[in-house]
Amino acid sequence: MNLYFFKQVLELLVVVSVNVFFVSLLLRFTKRYRNDTKTKRMLTFFAVGSAALFCISQMVFFAVSVKQYSYVDIEQLPQFEVTSQSLANGVWEDQISHTSKGENLSPQLHFEPVNGAMGYVIVMIDPDGNNWLHWIDTVTETELPEGFSEQRPDTYIGPYPPSGTHHYTVYVFACGSHLPDTEKFVLDKAGKDIREIAYALDATETDDRGNLIAVGTLTGTYRNNE
Repeated sequence: MNLYFFKQVLELLVVVSVNVFFVSLLLRFTKRYRNDTKTKRMLTFFAVGSAALFCISQMVFFAVSVKQYSYVDIEQLPQFEVTSQSLANGVWEDQISHTSKGENLSPQLHFEPVNGAMGYVIVMIDPDGNNWLHWIDTVTETELPEGFSEQRPDTYIGPYPPSGTHHYTVYVFACGSHLPDTEKFVLDKAGKDIREIAYALDATETDDRGNLIAVGTLTGTYRNNE
């Protein structure tokens, strides 16, 4: 569920629970129900229940807020187009894979320079494999030939799904203030959601926010038929 929508639902629960709490208390002590034991018990139940709902909604709202601001909403960043000759009809070609059919070559990428960008971070993850990290590197070029990663050891491991078809998404983040240190991310391992990765990349040199100024994405599938 979208966290912004979830927070709106929680805000509504808070408002409803507060109103039910006060209405229940007011009714409980009115003359009409003062001697009606059954109704008083019911109103007490509503008051206690609404108070509990209020407390739970507030705690969940706080937790969601913390979660919301611990990642970057990628969809809110300006978008630019990324293309690849290594992608044919939505399928990554064999040579980029780490299977016996492939050569473990990073995909060819092309994108137009982003105004104000001093460099870019390339990220490839497999969301079907628990966000398995396949590629992360910093570049200043906007035209990366196939196999570019061979010049940069330990930055790329090609797709090798254990079975079935997996999606592999390449994100190109344009950085406005500095190129982040990507060595803290562990390659070839299940990892963080791409929004959490983006949050780490978004930090400026003074630990403020706003290093990421735009993003381009490209998704293809790969199936291991071995």
